[in-house]
Amino acid sequence: MKYTSIEAGQMIIASRNDSHTSLLIDGMNGLLANPENTGELAGRMLQVINDRKLRSRLSKSARHLCEKKFSNAVVAGRLEELYLKVIAKDDLLDQWRLRRQRTTVRVGTIMSSSGNLL
Repeated sequence: MKYTSIEAGQMIIASRNDSHTSLLIDGMNGLLANPENTGELAGRMLQVINDRKLRSRLSKSARHLCEKKFSNAVVAGRLEELYLKVIAKDDLLDQWRLRRQRTTVRVGTIMSSSGNLL
């Protein structure tokens, strides 16, 4: 789902699926309808057409959610956290590789060329 509609203050009516339900709370910051039920979708549309206060409340709530979770500052902070975790994991992987190389070298130095222990 594109966040630009929410950022612009547009009221959202969406099909009920994992992607949409992870962002929208039915009746709080948008309206959800079962994708197989066209009557429910039409009813949701009529609901917002006929209720200006509902439309306004849902729009404001959706925009607030977008600003809280998806603003540039929030997304940049999350990306920075992710990069730091990846860097930390790379650092651990490098340390593991070094330990593995040292172990291999130690074992290799106590074995003859035929593979027998000295």
